[in-house]
Amino acid sequence: MAATELLDEDLLPLAAAARLFPGARGAARVNPATVHRWCAKGTRTPDGRVVKLEWVRVGCRVLTSRQAVARYVAALSAPPESTEIPTRTPLARKRAADTAAAALRAMGA
Repeated sequence: MAATELLDEDLLPLAAAARLFPGARGAARVNPATVHRWCAKGTRTPDGRVVKLEWVRVGCRVLTSRQAVARYVAALSAPPESTEIPTRTPLARKRAADTAAAALRAMGA
C-alpha cells in the first residue's frame, strides 16, 4: 500500500499501536520497540514469508494505522500458502554441518 493511502486511514503513533496488543511474560503491553521492529524487519510466517507492518514517516514521527495493524494481524493469522517445507540451500546445509561438527569437537566427541 502506498504511503498516501495509509494517510487516509486512522493514524496512530507506534506507542499507541503497541497498546493495542497485550504483553507477554507479565508485561502490560507490547513494547513500542517491538512494533517498530515489525515495521522495519517484519515477522516471518511458518511458510517462510516475511510480513511487515505498514508505516509512514510524518516529520520526525513514525505512524501506522488501525487498519494496517488489522491487515498485519490478518496476514500473520492466515493459513500458510504452501504446505511444502522450505528446503535449505547447499551452503546453509554445509554451514549447519560445520557448526555441529565444531560443537561436537568442543564437547570432546
